[in-house]
Amino acid sequence: MAKKKKKEAAVENKSLLQEKIQLIRDFLEEARGELKKVTWPTRKETLTTSAAVLLLVLVVSLYLGLVDLGLAKIIEALLS
Repeated sequence: MAKKKKKEAAVENKSLLQEKIQLIRDFLEEARGELKKVTWPTRKETLTTSAAVLLLVLVVSLYLGLVDLGLAKIIEALLS
């Protein structure tokens, strides 16, 4: 009786493993199909948008740095 249950459990585990492997394969095939639909940006578009992001980061960091410095001076003046 115990051997029969072990065999059944082994068969069930094997079928579950096969199901999981098939699910992974299906997912990867669908992902590949979706990636083929993507319109990838050109090199020029990528460089342009990257430059815009870097410029915006620089401007915002300078602004926040100046605000921080100003607030620090105000607090220093109030506390002294």
